[in-house]
Amino acid sequence: MFVVDSADRERIEYARQELDIMLQEEELKGVPVLILANKQDLPGAMNEQEIYSGLGLSNIKNRQWSLYKISAMQGTGLEEAFEWLTGVLKG
Repeated sequence: MFVVDSADRERIEYARQELDIMLQEEELKGVPVLILANKQDLPGAMNEQEIYSGLGLSNIKNRQWSLYKISAMQGTGLEEAFEWLTGVLKG
């Protein structure tokens, strides 16, 4: 699971670098990745395409992954995100 702050446009490149590091970990090879774009409730939050592009998600080809827009404060999007993860892990 990887959580990104959708309202922090200045640090999306840093988030991309951290995601890349995580995806290169030997222990995580082939493990599905759930990406949670948090703080969608805030004005000016990045939309799905901006996050997709900012994190370089088109480069992830060696595993299943999914991006969900969420608000941890409001609890929106979390149920759907964890349903996806549960389904993938049950395989």
